[in-house]
Order: sequence, then C-alpha cells, then structure tokens
Amino acid sequence: MASTLIIPEKLKIPSTNYYGKTFGPGKEGAKLYSEVDDLKVKNPLDINGRKNFQPLVTFFFGRRGQGKTLAMTALAYLMHQRYQQSGLKNHKVLTNYATDFSTFTPFLIDEMIQFPSWLRDGTVCIDEVGSAFPSVRAMSTINVLFTNMLTQLRKRKLEISFTTQFPQMISYGVLTQVDLFILCEKVANGRAVKLYIFDHWGQWTGNTWKKNFPQPKWEADWVKTIHNTDKLWGKYNTEEVIASLQSDARNEIIDSQYDFTESFGDKTKPINPESENPVEQLIEIVSSKEDRLDPVGLLNQIKEMDEPYKSEITKQSDLIPYLNKFGFELKRIGNKTWGVRNA
Repeated sequence: MASTLIIPEKLKIPSTNYYGKTFGPGKEGAKLYSEVDDLKVKNPLDINGRKNFQPLVTFFFGRRGQGKTLAMTALAYLMHQRYQQSGLKNHKVLTNYATDFSTFTPFLIDEMIQFPSWLRDGTVCIDEVGSAFPSVRAMSTINVLFTNMLTQLRKRKLEISFTTQFPQMISYGVLTQVDLFILCEKVANGRAVKLYIFDHWGQWTGNTWKKNFPQPKWEADWVKTIHNTDKLWGKYNTEEVIASLQSDARNEIIDSQYDFTESFGDKTKPINPESENPVEQLIEIVSSKEDRLDPVGLLNQIKEMDEPYKSEITKQSDLIPYLNKFGFELKRIGNKTWGVRNA
C-alpha cells in the first residue's frame, strides 16, 4: 500500500495562459489574486458546510475550451484558501494536473485506489477522467477499484471533482457516485464561467424520474457564474497532456513533461483474478484492497455486465453466495449494509 505520493520535482513545460504568455516565479501573472476583495474569484455556492458535512462528487463537462478545468481549478483554489484561513493544516487539494497551489502527481488515480492513509480531508481534482474510466473498460481493475473507492468517500471526508467532454462515455459505476453534474460555458473569453448545475439523481430536488443524459442546459436545477476566473490563468498549464491510463506510452508521456526525483516505473499493478466468472472477478479485485465491501457499488458494476449476470443479480441478497466464497458476509453497520470479511 502506497504511503507517499510520487511528486514531480519540476514541470518541464512552461506555464501558459490563454494568450500564450509564459509566467515564471515572481513575474506578473504568477500572482493571480489582488488583495482587493472585488478582484477575488467569487464563490457561486457559498454554503456553510461545518455542520453535518457531507462530501460531494461533482462532474464538470462541456465542449473543448468551455472552461471545465478553469472552473474546477477556481473552486479548488477557493477551497485551498479556506483551508489556510481556517487553520486546517491537514486539509489539502490533490490534483492529477500541475497547479502552483495543489499537491500534484500524474499518478494520483493509481495512488488513490490503494486507499493510502494520507487520502483524507480535502479536495481532489481529476482532469480528463474519461481517459481513466471509459465505459468500454468498465470491468478493468482500476475502474472497479476506483468505483469502490468513491462509495466510501464519506469515511475519508474527501470531495472529488472530475472533468470530461463527454460524460456519457464514462463508466456507469462511476456516474452513479456523482452528486452534481455541471455543464460549463465560458463567458467573456474565459473571464467568467457559467455553471449549469444538475441534480440528476434528484437528491435535493426530489426529481427522481428518468432524464436524458447528459441533460441540456435548459433543464438545469441551478445556474451560477464564477467571475474573475482570468485570475487563474497562470495557476495551471493549459498545454499539459493528461496521459491515458490505458496507453502503452503512458510512462513516456509523463516522463516527457515532468522531472522526478525518483524512478516511478509502472505504478498500475494489474490484478489477475483466477476465476472466469465476472462477478467473482469483481469481488476478488475489490477484496484485494478492502476488508469491507459496498454491495450497492458491486451491484452498479454488475449492471454493466453481460447476461445472465446483470439479470440474475439485482439485489444485495443475490450477492451472498459470491461474498461467502471469498470469506465475506452481509452485516448491518449503522444505517447501511456492508460486505464484511469474516474474522
């Protein structure tokens, strides 16, 4: 199990803003926030979360150049400021793309699925999540483990945000864990980003009926705008390439962009299940990292399997013989049922 992040010592390619200007330490543009209040990025959802805090998973989507990463980075920076102002030294912003305020590593997803001890208390931002969890590879090891990790976020007090152009291409298991879908629309050449926010599953609106996916912007449940996002143009690199987890050239792409103080090798260690039964493969993969399994997450993964599995296994009790085979049983803990490894 990983205990520390493998973090690049230096980004090789320069930081650029939308106008192609290169910024370095101490240069104009590297300092993105004025002390004048009306020049700060404005928080569109200023909600006091100190009481009954429930971490959210948010999904930013939209066409290329519409401000998905810009909006996600702006909100992450606001959280970074709040952590500092509140004295929350253990809280951090983790990203899989380089910024000048976050803890960054291109191997963030690889590290997260190991459930390391440091993965708690903060905000996680994953750019171009479609390269990691396409629906056509729903049963890949990393897809299954990440979906299982999302089901247990509340235990770690982590909020996670993703970006992608086409959310309909993402694994259904990942999508079911998303609380809010946010369609981004660039305003004033990127100096603001309009957010069309969808409570697709009806958690707050109560609108639980079946909807189109992704929903068009006129069906948005809320519309908010982040202003002064041009202050973020030097905070991250718009030319950075997010290497696909499925690419054979992934390590070469990463190595070409960053300087590391240590050799990273192959961070993704595949698990090769012994069984040919896909349900057993799923449980074997997840149980290799966890002593407690979320049956709801398992059922969501099974929905993407071929027949007869997705028709025969539709409720938690259907999982019992499979769980028993790997030494697990269903137990009620608090207000939720878990698959718990036998002592």
